[in-house]
Amino acid sequence: MRRAFRLASILLVSLLLAATLAATAWIVPELRRRRYRARFQQAWACVLCAVLGIRVEVIGDVPRGWNGLAIANHLGYTDILVLGRIVPGTFVSKADVARWPVIGLLASIAGTVYVDREDRAAAGAFAAELKTRIAAGDTLLLFPEGTSTRGETILPFKTAPFAAVAGLPGKTVLPLHVDVVEIEGVSATGLLRDAVCWHGDAELVPHLYRLSGLRNIRYRIVIGPPILCEGRDRKVLARISREKVEALGKVSDRQGCQLPGDLIWIRSVP
Repeated sequence: MRRAFRLASILLVSLLLAATLAATAWIVPELRRRRYRARFQQAWACVLCAVLGIRVEVIGDVPRGWNGLAIANHLGYTDILVLGRIVPGTFVSKADVARWPVIGLLASIAGTVYVDREDRAAAGAFAAELKTRIAAGDTLLLFPEGTSTRGETILPFKTAPFAAVAGLPGKTVLPLHVDVVEIEGVSATGLLRDAVCWHGDAELVPHLYRLSGLRNIRYRIVIGPPILCEGRDRKVLARISREKVEALGKVSDRQGCQLPGDLIWIRSVP
């Protein structure tokens, strides 16, 4: 019964969001449309987290008024929910997502930026689009590992997205570390993490079916201080960003000990 209710709720809420975003494109003036779209997506993420029994702990905070490129490690599709409720913005996703049933439609209406990682010739146009979006006030969220993992290691970051902000005065990259710390009251370690982390050859529908049957999941997000872009090319920025995300993972691991001065508090998002 729990699984059926959750799957039906996911479909219903997602279709409602799609209809709302489509209506927004017709009714809301273009200058205000970006803000409304981000808030609707945040509300969608909050509702689906509640439906799936996902609780989120947050260490740190997004600087007031910040916009730019937010980057994080990637565990699977639930990252979109837990990050989307904390950092209102637009996601950058692989081109394949546009072809997924329901999810692809929803992502496209929401203004998702797609990247074809197989087409190296398109890298310049991709970076230019990100730069244009950020200049227009968008906050972009992406997973520079280029794929999802179990979260036990951080893969090397793809450098192409960082070209959008590399070397720009006044621009910063916001690093975040995402981790699933508890599944049904049990510490999320080893193969147990595969119940939430969607990676490798796991198929989407069977994985979602299994995840929807879990009673509760606890995530932890650690938000680091923004990384200055000025004077750094895309490769240096990608390397530093990975190092920062990896360091934030260590903060998450020792939660309960004294935190660094730039990560001074922890809150629980219901």
